Amino acid sequence: MSLKDLSALLRKHFGGYREDEGTFRKLGNYLNRPEFKFESKHTNSGVKYLVKMR
Repeated sequence: MSLKDLSALLRKHFGGYREDEGTFRKLGNYLNRPEFKFESKHTNSGVKYLVKMR
């Protein structure tokens, strides 16, 4: 998923979630923290994150 897709999913599930000018940077920094071990792939259209949905 791209950060844009993840942001849309968060908006759908959490009513208080809002995007601001730093949202994508904040999400990307959070997902890249070593303790979370998210797999990511750099593509021409940006970074894609492997997210497992329950």
